[in-house]
Parts: sequence; structure tokens; C-alpha cells
Amino acid sequence: MAFTTFDYTVGWISALPVELAAAKAMMDKPLHPILPQDTQDTNNYTLGRIGKHNVVLAIPPNMGVGAAAQAAANLLRSFPNIRFGLMVGIGGGVPGALTANSMLDNSMLDIRLGDVVVSYPKQQHGGVIQYDFGTEIQESNGSEFVRKGHLDKPPPVLLTALRNLQANDMTEPLKFQRHYEEMLENYPTMSRQYLRPDNDELYSSYYIHQGDKADCSQCPKEQLIARNSRTVSIVHYGLIGSANRVLRNAVERDRLHEEEGIICFEMEAAGLMNEFPCVVIRGICDYCDSHKSKQWQAYSSAIAAAYAKELLLNIAPKSVDTLPRLSFLINLVEQQLDKTHQTNESLRKITSKLESVEDVAAHTRHTECIEALNCLHPRYDKARLEDTKGGLLRDAYKWVLETKEYKSWQSIGGLLWIKGNPGKGKTMLVCGIVDELKHDDKAYFFCQATINTNNTATMVLRGLIFAALDLIVPLSDTLSGKIAQASKLPQESAFYVYSDIIDEILSSQKMVILIDALDECLSGQDMLLRYIVKSSASHSSQWLVTSRNIPAIGDYLNQASRLSLELNDRSVSDAVHGFIRHKVRELARAKDYDADLQTFVLRYLLDNAEGTFLWVSLVCSSLLKIRPRETKAELLEYPPSLRAVYQRMLSIIEEAKDAHKLKQILSTICIVFRPITLDELGSLIDLPEEDMPYLEDFISECGSFLNIRQSSIEFVHQSAKDFLLEQEPQHILSCKKINLHHRAFVKSLEALQSLKRNMYSLIEPGTSLDEVVIPDPDPLKDIRYACLYWIDHLMQSYERPSIAGISATDASLILNFLEMKYLYWLESLSLLEQVYPATLKLLKLQFATQFDSGSEQPSSDPSEYSIFQEFVNDSIQFIQYFQQALVHFPLQVYISGLLFCPSYSLIKQRFWHEAPTWASVERGLEEYWPSYLSLDNVDYPRFLLWSADAERLAALDRNGISTWDVTTGQLLTTFEARHEFAFADSGATLMTISDNGASIALWSTITGELLETKMLRDSKFPAPVPKSFGKGEFESAFSDDASLVARAHSWIHSVEIHRTSCGGIVRRIPLYDVEFMICNLSFNISKSLLVVARANGFIEVLDIESGYNIWSTPSKAFSQVMFSRCSTVLAIASDRLEMWDWQSDRIFYSLPAIGTRVDSAIQTRKVTFLQDTVLVSNATELEEWDLKSPTKHGNHMSFGTKISAVRVCNDGQKIAAATVDAVRVWHLDKAIGAASTIDDSSNTESLKCVYFNGKTIYTVSDSDTSSIRMRSVAVEDNADVTLRTQVNSDMCSMSPNGSNIALWGYYNKSAEIWNLDHGRRLLLMNSSGDNSLMGMGWGPGEAQITISQLNQTAWLECWSISEARMVRRLALPSNREVVSDKDFEYLFWSPTGSHLLMSSEFGLDLWTEDQTCWRNVLEDNGYSCVNESCMSFSADASLFAYISAEKDLKLFKTDTLNMLLSIRGHGLSFLLSIDDHWLKTDRAWYGVPHTSTKIDKLVVSRRNSEHLNIESDPWRDKTWLRSGETNIIWLPPEYRPAASCWDTVKSKIVLGMDATRFTILDVRWNHSIGSKSQYTEGTELSPRHLHKRRRSSVAIYPQHKKIAESL
Repeated sequence: MAFTTFDYTVGWISALPVELAAAKAMMDKPLHPILPQDTQDTNNYTLGRIGKHNVVLAIPPNMGVGAAAQAAANLLRSFPNIRFGLMVGIGGGVPGALTANSMLDNSMLDIRLGDVVVSYPKQQHGGVIQYDFGTEIQESNGSEFVRKGHLDKPPPVLLTALRNLQANDMTEPLKFQRHYEEMLENYPTMSRQYLRPDNDELYSSYYIHQGDKADCSQCPKEQLIARNSRTVSIVHYGLIGSANRVLRNAVERDRLHEEEGIICFEMEAAGLMNEFPCVVIRGICDYCDSHKSKQWQAYSSAIAAAYAKELLLNIAPKSVDTLPRLSFLINLVEQQLDKTHQTNESLRKITSKLESVEDVAAHTRHTECIEALNCLHPRYDKARLEDTKGGLLRDAYKWVLETKEYKSWQSIGGLLWIKGNPGKGKTMLVCGIVDELKHDDKAYFFCQATINTNNTATMVLRGLIFAALDLIVPLSDTLSGKIAQASKLPQESAFYVYSDIIDEILSSQKMVILIDALDECLSGQDMLLRYIVKSSASHSSQWLVTSRNIPAIGDYLNQASRLSLELNDRSVSDAVHGFIRHKVRELARAKDYDADLQTFVLRYLLDNAEGTFLWVSLVCSSLLKIRPRETKAELLEYPPSLRAVYQRMLSIIEEAKDAHKLKQILSTICIVFRPITLDELGSLIDLPEEDMPYLEDFISECGSFLNIRQSSIEFVHQSAKDFLLEQEPQHILSCKKINLHHRAFVKSLEALQSLKRNMYSLIEPGTSLDEVVIPDPDPLKDIRYACLYWIDHLMQSYERPSIAGISATDASLILNFLEMKYLYWLESLSLLEQVYPATLKLLKLQFATQFDSGSEQPSSDPSEYSIFQEFVNDSIQFIQYFQQALVHFPLQVYISGLLFCPSYSLIKQRFWHEAPTWASVERGLEEYWPSYLSLDNVDYPRFLLWSADAERLAALDRNGISTWDVTTGQLLTTFEARHEFAFADSGATLMTISDNGASIALWSTITGELLETKMLRDSKFPAPVPKSFGKGEFESAFSDDASLVARAHSWIHSVEIHRTSCGGIVRRIPLYDVEFMICNLSFNISKSLLVVARANGFIEVLDIESGYNIWSTPSKAFSQVMFSRCSTVLAIASDRLEMWDWQSDRIFYSLPAIGTRVDSAIQTRKVTFLQDTVLVSNATELEEWDLKSPTKHGNHMSFGTKISAVRVCNDGQKIAAATVDAVRVWHLDKAIGAASTIDDSSNTESLKCVYFNGKTIYTVSDSDTSSIRMRSVAVEDNADVTLRTQVNSDMCSMSPNGSNIALWGYYNKSAEIWNLDHGRRLLLMNSSGDNSLMGMGWGPGEAQITISQLNQTAWLECWSISEARMVRRLALPSNREVVSDKDFEYLFWSPTGSHLLMSSEFGLDLWTEDQTCWRNVLEDNGYSCVNESCMSFSADASLFAYISAEKDLKLFKTDTLNMLLSIRGHGLSFLLSIDDHWLKTDRAWYGVPHTSTKIDKLVVSRRNSEHLNIESDPWRDKTWLRSGETNIIWLPPEYRPAASCWDTVKSKIVLGMDATRFTILDVRWNHSIGSKSQYTEGTELSPRHLHKRRRSSVAIYPQHKKIAESL
């Protein structure tokens, strides 16, 4: 076969002859003959083939970035169809070393000679850094080099292939070593030069080569770094440094690695990345040090070439064809090279206006903005449309430029709407107008219903923003934050952020905005139209839009200027005639028409086109497929209208040999919910297996209805789909539309039978979606559509499924699928990032299963249908309970899901064989699903609010406001705010008051964006507000409907009530007795009353209409004051509750105090009203009481921890309650418990700590005093032993041998020591006078304990436990204040009793026995340690370590206080120990240095820990059970331990959730095996067998337990 220059798609550049020889040897035999090349091309080429790719090899004339760029420019000139490149050769590597800084990101390197390094994007870099290009800036203490420029990353097809090879390398060796061996077999003479050398010597970075010989024979071997030998080449992926110089400096090499992350150095790549998109592959031949030699160059060249061959063999030719050609860059490259022949200016991005940008940060922000938009520039859509529609002719659109409507729009601006019927050329008009507006700043977009990326309102705005940023690069500086935020939101939510971005652009820049085919915007069309109308009226920019003649669109655009194509039919007809002449000339050239035939075709088209461009395109496309002698007869068959043409095309299909197959394809494409690929189509239609390879041929036989674009099937025009849908589908496939949907439903379930566990072969159980590498081929590509839409097709196959229910047949199909594939389906949904949409679809399915009781039963066997209903219900419970894990961590569906799934869950019973074999829940597993939905991501919420429709819930916590969709549990938005708020617009917006009380703000609950700010007018609040007018000095409240806002401040002596709609004042009510600050405001429902509560407890009710005080009560302690729904009852809540009949000035009843501790901020009652009752928190429980009598109706929920907020929705059907780290939502009918009178029997204890010795669990909990509970872990022994203490403990500590426990309290000034073996108190200490205990620590020795008191003396006291007396005093450090009322101190003795560490707010101090003095280790630093578990000594006390409050791990020598090791940001650890070799934490082990190496030059050895642990930092996420630093089990909210309330013994871990609930897990995770090998596939029971067993067990299954037992 003869090849032309257009047949080559891959360019390969190697800079050295030794590299080129290896590249040639990798080519398939035979090589291709040399082809003619451009006259200005000075390159020399080798042509050949690797796999299915035609490859061009080129070598630059010399080394360096400029020479490589010149070679690339020449290559593109002669081979214009090149799509991407490879830069393959040798480079210098950064050897294996782990520094203290690189250790923080686990960047463990072990690069050896003969390894391969591949350029790969990291952080803001594209894979290659030109490290010598920048500016040297003089500073006072020297100079600083600021690097400039940014190099592009490789094309997506290369990145995808690299990710696939990385994934393959994790499971089996890559084949590039075999390619190298085949090279030696095919070219035996290469063995003399290209064999792998034996010696791989690495010298210390600070040792310089000696002598003038290159073989290091004069370099002493003592300077060599000892390493284990390695004989295989390993591939590394990361950043490659490129420069116009050779690097032979190991110190500089290490510096660049530390600062930039570079792992390989070379001299050519920087000249290519922007002009010649490629990946750089380097074989490591030296270490960039002074010991450089050429011994490894040949082998390293060959192994790099072998990897390049492996890469090409993993890239499909079709994916290469979809990339743009690089030849359009030739002129730009030449211009750039002319300017930069002697400089490094070639590094500037030649295809954008970034050449003028000097700020690298701005360049980076621009790149990040473009990537975050995740769309193509509309210019590519424009080029595609022009190409598919036969090219853009000026004669076809120039008429519109002369119309009065267009001229008026150009001069005046505003909004112009061009409307016309299908096929009239609207799209080509827009293309032409874009070209005419050469000198205007313009942004444009082409909607297309058949393309997912072009048929939503959000995508329209994305494309417009992309075009604007491309024109005006500096916009990225101000818009980067909003674009990044929008990129993380669902499309519907992101629309509002993007519209705000466009408003911001148009407010600073006049632009022309053009949008084509608004009628083809299928999602969010109304939103888009509203925005266009609003924006065109608000800004001076010009808007031009096109659409069909659709009345609904006209209703929105009724104020726009209009240009109707039907009213300009003469101009349109002339334009069509010009288009016809052009198309006929093309046909004549392509088909070799004679003059008579050309005239005939021209005349027929002119006579029958009827002013329709699309008709002409369809007819000409058909004529192009037939022979000239058949043209006349074929042409006469085409009727003159577009609709008639479609009818004829359909008739041809009906007469075809494969008519049934073609109509099946057409009807399926008509009903799918999004465009599908060829692979997906195959899973939705009934075609014989032998026909599947010919699907593309069948598509081409579907007349001109369908096109294939990038493997997706789409209609040639929206009018084609409209035509087919108008024909009732039974005319296409002799069946109704609902039958087509049902077939798609059935075929989808059939396709999903291929689902299995771990579809992407993930290794770690905690692998997040960000770390997932999509394999090639993607096992989900054929069933992606079926995964997402099978429920939608099911729903569409019933006219009214909610009334008739799901049929018995369909119920059986669904039940079989859920029983066999449910967990695998959830894993796939997680991989596809579709968990929340699937939750909504399952809820729709659940609703459809609850058929109307009066209708006919859908099954002859009620028990069978009951099983189906229960399984659907259980499926929904499962996905909602674990969805926080599923949306990020696919494998947790099997691990966390099956571990913590309730005992009687049907899912757990059915999929028991998929549970992890390495973990089990031994005690504490719940039997049933909770009756509530847990919402995560909160931090001490103090205020809850429902939207009016009860579909959304918002919470105010320490971080701001969070909003959720309570149907799915999805977190919608978070934004900063510090005051109470109100929902407005039925939940679409939130209203807050500013920190100074001067204005209100409206926020979108969809995006979290600030929509509007309104000043509160006619106010006595000063403007500007004085500094003293700060947070906490004023109080505010909104009415329930958000129409009013009240605010009060002691400084203005009044309460002001404003309308939120305009900010105007309604009433100003004077306040008296103003020395006490306002602490609480609350409206009643009717907005007629306002209750005001002050810091001194004075509470009054104000009549808003009259402004009078109509009731008040003297000083009352309160945390919340609230009106009942009828406004006749006022609840005053603190640790107790008073229910007031305020109109009669009497108390209905009161509830006693909870048992509040003095230092607790949330031990108060929280209140919310139902219609006739009140919900009241009693520490950890929520109770329902009568409004006017002390009668308890029941309990609603027990929380285990203190309740911080509670709220009922407006209709009284849903309740939300918050604890410190979660919010629960449930329906009112879930209340339990019988009526009772007032009692105080509720559990008010809070868990303080948990200890575990393998046999017994010891817990310490607090109420008024502390209790110690001892629980045996034996299942048969459920008896707890409780020890009641006299201490209200602030801290507790277990003795080193685990036999004694110490508790001490700061506030009640006492401490107790208990022996746990015998359950008796050993020691009770009470401080006298004003003394308070500040700290306590075991030692010296087991028999003593040391205490620190807050008193007038400067001593620590050592007490003998057995003798109950003080035996020794130690003077406090001299830097310690004698009297302090600040926080606690932590004491830790060495095992030898010779040293003592004291950590406090004054720093860290060390006491030594031999010197009897204190030495300061760390000066006053806030808090040096968090607790005693963060300090440790070695056995001989020669070393000590601690973890600071900044979470840094530090190791010191005890005698000299020299720091040996510092690990920044290590985090807290419950395990800290030191031996002769290792510093051990529960995250990792670090080698103990035994040299005096400087800390910044220290090479630290590190080993992964396998110790089970949970995040100990109270401010960090506690959702994971980890093995070392590896996340292995996601913990649902119900199983997350209270702060620090967990303990481990070997493989067992105890989690203490509250004073009465704990869970024991046995976890034996093995890091070396991974997730894939640590589960056992059990024998699956067939659905038929399961059904048979059920029927033989019980007939009806009213409860989950009975159904589960039957399994």
C-alpha cells in the first residue's frame, strides 16, 4: 500500500543518533519509503508503523529547546495530519531519597539508571518545566530567581493512555521490557552497544568527581551511597525539567527537586510542549551530578523507546483521529521561532493572548479557569457546523447585513431575535455574522439538541464565558474563584453562578453575545430566556439570538427586536439559490458531471428548494452517494418540501432489506433521554450477535436521519427527530411509545447482568473518585446509559404507574436485578458520579410500588409483591444511609456498607458473600435501619430552619450556613454567615443580616452565591457603623415568612423592625433599662408580637402594631425564648423549661434542670412547637410534652450526645435535630414511648473516654459526677459494673499497666484513683480554698502520681497511691506564673523516673533528676502539646518526642535537647513510642537518626504503620477507620466515636458513641495484599431458588425481620 504525507498521525522526535537508532528498531518491519517533503523542511525522516499507527521519526540538527522546536515546525509543515507527538530519549534522574519535606506528600523516589521517566501533569504544571526561564530580581539580602512561563500538558488521549498503563502496571508487568528484548533479537548487532550495564553507582550529593577520568576510578568508594541492587527498569511519572544547558550539579539537582518537584532533567522538551503537543519519555542515563558518564546512554535510549512503543499500542487509532490537526500551528510556530531564535521566548503560549502576560500566577489562574469550565471553545462548534452544512458562503448570509433590523441592532444595541422555520439557514446566518464582527469583542454559542454538551442552559453560559476569557485574559484574575465553585455544582445550580459571572463580565466590558437555536436548549430553557431578557436590558452589550417560530419563546422575547425569515422570504430564497449553485459545482467536480447533468441538477434544485437550506443539503448528500447515470432518476424522486423529503427517507427505510432493524434503531434513538454511543445502542436493541459489529453500517443506512459524531449517535437535525416523533411510533415499529420504553427497560436490565464487583480493579478500599484511573477498555462504556436510565424507561412504560402499580412481571425482573446486582450497580453509580440522581429515581420507583389500595392487585401472589416492595424499601434505606461514602469511595459499598448494614437488612442477607473477610463487627451492630436521615458536614450547629415546602433544611454552625436536600441527603451549598437567617422565595434564597446589622443579604440556596444586598433604611443604626458595633453586640430575628426583620442594640436603646422587601422601617420601639445587652429576639407566627430577652434575664413581649410593652417577667435564665404556634404560650428554655401563659401572667408548668455542668456550653434544653404540643430536648433525648399540662406524650429520638438545636417544619410533619457533628431528619410519625408525667429519668451522661484491654471495656462518663463502667466483651456476659465517683472529671488517665485509672476535676477541685481489677477507690484528693487541680500524670513509677495545683505555691506534688500521702515536691519551672486561671497542664514521666515533661500554655519544659532543674524545650507557644498521649520517652530516657498543637512531630535528645527529627503536619496520635530504631505513631514509623546530620539535610527512613486508628484531632474529619494512614473503613455517623472515645488492642478496636452505646470491630487489613484479594466470592443463590425458599417459609412479610430470616 502506498502512503502519502496525510497518512501519518504520530510524530516522534529524538535528539541523538543513539536515540534515533533505538526508535527505528522499535518500528514494525518493513519501514516505509521516504516521501517528498516541504521545500523549506530541513529535517531527515524515517517513516514506519507501530501497531496501527503511522509514525514519523525526526532528529533535530543539534540539542536544545530551539532546535527541537524547529524540528517540530518542519515536521508539521511536511506532515500536516500529525495529531500528537512523542519526545523520546535520555535524561538525568533524581535518585532515590526521602527528605523531611518531600516526606509530607509521600513522594518516595527510587529512580535508578535504566529507569524510565514520563512527563505527567502535577499541580499547575503540564508535565514539563523550563527551570532556567525567568527573571533574576535583586533583593536586600541577595537576589531571587522568579520562574516565568507555563507549558501545556499532553493531549487528553495521551493522558488517558498513561493512566491506563499506570493501572495495568499495578496488576501485571508492562510489556515494554519484552519490546526491548525483541529489538535485540531482531537486530543482533545492537547487543554490542544496547545491553543493560551492571554498575549503577550513586555518590553523595556533596561529593564532587575527582580526576579527569569519566569512570570515577579516582573517586573513593566510601562516598558511594549503599543501595540494594535492582536489575529491572521501573517507570516513574512526574515533572521533567528542561533547559538550554546540561545539569551536572547534584546539589542544584536536589534543590530543584525540593522546590519544583522535578524528577528528571533534559534539554529539548520545553521547545515542544506549547507548539507540538506531546508526551516526553526519558530513559535515565545519569544522576545529573559531576560523575556523569555515557555508559548507560544506549540502554536507556532503547528502554525509553520500548515504553513509547507500549504507549502507542495502548492508544486506539479512532481516538487519535478525533484530535485536531497540528498543522494549523505552523505559521504561528514560524513567527514565534523568528522572534525567539536566540532566546527562550518560544516558551510563551503562541495560540493565545497570554504572550503579554508577565505574571505566572495570572497565567496559571487563566489555565485553571479554562479547565474548570470543562467545555470546548465555541469556535470548534462553529467550524464543525460549517463543515457539516457544506461550508459557509458569504452570499448565503450577506443579505441579513442590509436589513433594517440588523442595522438598527448594530447601532442601538439591545436584543435581536432572528426566527424562522427549520432548515432556513439560521445557524449559517449566525456563523456569518460572527465572521463579520471582526473587530468586536464577541462571545457566541450554538445550541444543538442532539449533543449533550450543547443542549443545556448551563452549557450555553459556560461556552460564552470560555469565549469571553479567550478574548480578555485578565478576567480570569477576578473570576477564577466563582468558576472553580461553579465547576463543583450540579448543572442546575451552576447556572446561577455562571449567569452572575457573565453579568460581571458585561458590567466591565461591552460585548456582542450571539446564541443560535434557543429552541434546542432542552434543559433550563426558561431560565436562559429570563436571563437573556434581564441581561440585555441591564447592560450596554448587544444580544442576538435565533430560534424556530415557537410561541413560548416569543412570550419571553416579546420586547425584543425581531427579524423573521418568513417575512424576508425573497432574501432567503436568493441566499438559498446561491447555496445551490455552490453545492452543484461541488457535486459536478466530485462526480464528474457533464454540462447537461449539471444544468439539470441545478434547475431541479432551484425550482424545488422552497427557500430551505436543509432540503438542499439532504438532497445533495444523497446525490453524492449515487452514480452520475442514476442521478436524474434519483433526483426526480425527491419531493419539494422538507417534510416530504423526510417521508421519502422513511419510505426507503421501510422498503430496505433490514427494515425492522433500521426502524428499531430509529425508534430507540427517538426515546432515549440523552444521545447514546454505538456501544450503548447495542445494549438497548434486539439485534443478533453477528450483526453487532455492523451497527455503524446500519446507522448509515437510516437514510439521512442520523449522524455519528465522536461515537455518539445524533439526529442530523432537530426537525428530523420532531418528524419521527410526530408519526406515532407504531408507524415506525408497529408499537406504542410506552412499549418502546418498556423494551429499553428490559434490555437495560439484561445489559446490567455484566455488572460485577470492583469494575475498575481498584486496590485500596478507601480509593476516592479523584484517584480512580478509568481502564481501557472501560468496562462500563457499554452499560453506562443502562445504569443511569433503566428506572426512567420503566416509569415511562406506564401511563400512570403511581395508581396502577408495577406489574408482577416487571416487579419480578426488578427484584431479580436488585437481588443479584444491587451492590454492583451502586458501585457503578459511584464510579459514574450518579449516586444522588439514582437515589431520586429509586424513590420514584418506591412510590410507584405503593399502588392504590382500591385498584387491582398487580400480582396473583401478594407475598411475592410484598417481597419486591420490601426489597425496594431496603435498597433506598441502604443508598441513603451510605450515600456520603458512595459519592466519593466506590468500594465502601461492600466494606462499610456490608459491615454496618443492620442485621435484618435484606441487602446484608443477600450479599453476605461480598462482605470483607478481613473485618467484622463483633458487638454493637444495629438490627434495623434508623428511622431518620443523617446529614453530615456540620460543626456544632446552633440554629436550624426548614424551607416552606420542607424540601430543604439549613443549619448555622461555627463555619457558616449549610443547606441540604432532605429527600436525598445531598449537601447543596455552604457559605459564610454568623447570624440567624430565614428562607425566602419558597426556599430558593436565604436571607441573612450583616455582621454590623446595617443591611440584609439574599443568598442563593442553589449556589451559595450572594444575590443582593439591601440597606435597612430610616435607621438609627449609625452609618458608618462604629467599630464597637461589632459581632455579639446586637441581636436580630426574621419572621417565619422572611417579610420582616427585627434588630436591637443596647447602643441605640430600641428595637427596629424593617420590611425585608425594601429595607424600610415598620416600627421603632424604645427599650428601657438598657445597661444589659439584648440576647434573644423572636416573632410569633402572625408577626404581631415580638419577644425580647436580655442578658440579665429580663424578658418582655412587645406589640408591634402599637409599640407597647404588653408583658414582662423578671430575671429568668434562658437560652431560647419562643412563641407557640397559637402565640398564647411562651417557652423559656435554659437547663430547665418554663411554659408560660403570658397573657395571664402564670406558668402552666416547668421541667426540672437537666443536671447541667458549669463548664458545658450546650447542656441546655432546646424547644420547637408542634400544633398542640412542644418538643423539648432533655440532654440526649427529644421528648414531646403537652402545651399546657405536665404530660409527656412520648419520646421521639435518643441521640447519645447533647442536642444543640431542634426544629419542626411548617406543616409539622418533619423534625430536624442537631448534635455536635450531625443533623438528623425524620417524620413525626416515628415518635415512640408512652405518655407519662414529669420525671428526670432520662440519660444525661456524656462519654469522656474509653479504654480497652482486649477483654474488658472501661468507659468514663459524666453527669453531675463521673461514672466508671466496666463491660466484658463476652457476648454471653452483658452485666455492667458501674463505679460511682465523687469527681466531676475534666480529664481521666489510665495507668501504664492498665490496672488503675485517675480522674480529676478542675471545677470541683478533686481527684480520685481507682483500681479497676478490684473496683475500689485507692485515693481521693480534695483541694482546699481557691486551689484547683491543673494537671496530673502517672509516675514516677506505677505507685505514684504527680499533680499540679492552681495555688499560691510553685510546686508539683508526687503522691504515693498506696499510702495516700504526698511523698515529694518539685519546684515549678521558673518561667511559670505562680497563679494562673488558664488551661490544663499535662505531665509525663519517663519509664526510668528520671525525667518529667510538662506541657502547658507556657511551653514545654523538661525536668531531669540528675540536675534537679527544668529546661525549656519550647517557649510560650499557646499550647505545646494537646494531651499526655502526645508525649513519650525512650526506655532509657535518652530520647523524647512530642506532638505539638500545630500537629508537628518532633524528636529530641534528652541530654542536649538537640532536635533529631521534625515531621510537619503529622497530626495527633494515640500511639507514640520510641525504641532504638524507630519513632512509632499510629500513622507511621520513622527511623531514629543516629548522626549529627543537619535537620534540613536529613534523609529519613519511613515505614507505614498498620496500627488501627481514627482521626484524633477534634477539628478534623472522623469518618474513617484507618490502618496507619490508609483509609480502610468509612464510619457512618451512628458509629463515629465521641471525641477520643476509642481504643485498640491488636486487631480489635472499640468505638464509644455515647455512655451506653459502643461497637467492637475486628479488623485484619493487610497493606501488602490490597482490597482486591481480601474478599471471598461466595456461592450466589439464584433468584428462583431464593423465591422458592421464601414461599416455603412464610406467606406474608410485614416486617424486615421475617423476610430476612426467610433468606
